[in-house]
Amino acid sequence: MNITWLGQNCFKLEGKTAAVLTDPFDLKTGQKITKVGADIFVLSKPLSEKDHSALKSDIFVIDTPGEYEVKEVSVDGTTVGPKGNTVFRISMDGIHIGYLGNQLDVSEQTENALDGVDVLLVPVGGGDGLGPREAVDAVNRIEPRIVIPMNYRQPGFNSLEPVEKFCLELGSKPDNVKKLNITKKDLPADETKLVILEV
Repeated sequence: MNITWLGQNCFKLEGKTAAVLTDPFDLKTGQKITKVGADIFVLSKPLSEKDHSALKSDIFVIDTPGEYEVKEVSVDGTTVGPKGNTVFRISMDGIHIGYLGNQLDVSEQTENALDGVDVLLVPVGGGDGLGPREAVDAVNRIEPRIVIPMNYRQPGFNSLEPVEKFCLELGSKPDNVKKLNITKKDLPADETKLVILEV
């Protein structure tokens, strides 16, 4: 499968049978990512009726907790935290991906929901999501094989912490790549690998 970062909380996960987008909407501005095709949208907060009506009818939207099976992709959503956001476990091509969305802390409930994930998509810049130290705590508790940071300082998001602060807290040197191509056999066995995806 391929993992591409489209900025902030938006990733494209491309598997053999389907493509998944995580949080392809800026829910504050209503700005939409329209040029990226996908079969499934996974959203950490429910969409408004207006946003739903703007979608193509063939896109399957998952914006509430529950268990879903779409085009051989399994998605389990669990509501956690005081803000009632949903964290997701997305399974495709034999790889389990944990998506934290905008979480402010990682509870035991979150840890249980994402136990055993291979790849963790984790906010690291603070603001509406985890800061660098909280993100490191999340990584240590969930113990994924690959960590991919999101929601950090980028043009237009100057109030967030830079990703380098998270790398320093984690004590790992990242691999910087444009796109991560990964199979089950490629997953590191004895360590947690840090990967920074470039936009």
